[in-house]
Amino acid sequence: MPVGTISATVAQHKAFDEKKAVMIVRNAERVDRIFPEWLNVNITETGEYMPNDLNLPSNIINRPGGYLDFENDSPITELGMLTSQVFGRALRIFNVWPISRIITSPALRCVQTASAIACGIHKPVPICIEPALFDWLSWYATMPNLLSPEFLFDYENLVDYKYKPCIGVQQLKTLVGSESLTAFYDRIRMCISNLLSGREKDRTLIVCHSTVMDAIIKALRKCEPLAITAVDMHKMGTYYPYLSTVTLTNRQDRWLFVHEPITSFTHFGISNAVDIEFINRTTKVRRTEHPFMPVGLGKNKIKPKKSTNKKVSKKKRKKSSKKSRKSSKGKKIQWQAT
Repeated sequence: MPVGTISATVAQHKAFDEKKAVMIVRNAERVDRIFPEWLNVNITETGEYMPNDLNLPSNIINRPGGYLDFENDSPITELGMLTSQVFGRALRIFNVWPISRIITSPALRCVQTASAIACGIHKPVPICIEPALFDWLSWYATMPNLLSPEFLFDYENLVDYKYKPCIGVQQLKTLVGSESLTAFYDRIRMCISNLLSGREKDRTLIVCHSTVMDAIIKALRKCEPLAITAVDMHKMGTYYPYLSTVTLTNRQDRWLFVHEPITSFTHFGISNAVDIEFINRTTKVRRTEHPFMPVGLGKNKIKPKKSTNKKVSKKKRKKSSKKSRKSSKGKKIQWQAT
């Protein structure tokens, strides 16, 4: 260690010990959201790529279909690449490692995020590309020309091109522009059930879209998306910011939230922390468990009152009801989290 430096001391989580765990991560910052006109401004008529901002990628993939394929399948920014590597390093420092595999949506922004995280971990982790984890297809007029696992293997040799996905890209094409909200959540539920079944005590990292993050949480918590509105779907990116993460461990066939297995990431006053209020509002919570309660801290249980089995006369019931009506005037009901 260099002279004059103090090494960081971190609290390592024990929630993963001897348990199956899944960490869900949203893709990093994407180019087309920061630079909406980048394809018109930074690529010449002859196909040359000329970045004019340090946050634009230093190089881009030479896609088989040409640069126009980036229109619906954007890469991530330099900052996105850097923060993903920092995230990967945190997984190693905070004892989340070893991770058995990284499963990612086929979208380029997710694949690049997964690759950069693996680079930050600095350990060989297979990256499996799963088309079933793609975004809600109701938003798309046409299916993006996604890069194949074989092509991505040449680009990033950690990609496991022999991995057998739950569904293929061709099946997704039939859902473009017409996938209902219920069908989308069902697709993710089917996918996550297949991915996590039969794997004991291993740790899986899933890199996906904000919409898919929410669908995975609903699937693991056995909750229907009844409280999700069209407005919520459009605001998913604010509920689950870039590189936000939600982690769950399996205990006796129940998936429980893990509180901050790694610390949050704050840059220019913006944090990657998820909107816990939204998760609690839209996810069914068991009566005996506090919503989004860290594993090992779920002691806030509401105990049922003991029945006194005493008979109360009609006169007393009337008096007590009058008193309760008087006392409740001008007061707001406060709901307790259960």
